[in-house]
Amino acid sequence: MYLSYMALTLGVALIFGNGWIIALLVPAAALIHWGVVRREEHYLRAKFEEDFRFYKLEVNRWF
Repeated sequence: MYLSYMALTLGVALIFGNGWIIALLVPAAALIHWGVVRREEHYLRAKFEEDFRFYKLEVNRWF
């Protein structure tokens, strides 16, 4: 979900030739990774414990 959001944003930036959007995409990706994804993983690990550990073995974080 987050990866597709970033790809869509990059596509829009390239279509409109807006360098600012491209430049801000890197900090936005970092914010999403540490501010959202890591917090979600912490929550899921606390809620689902062993099931989430097995899920993480099967599913990559971003791809």
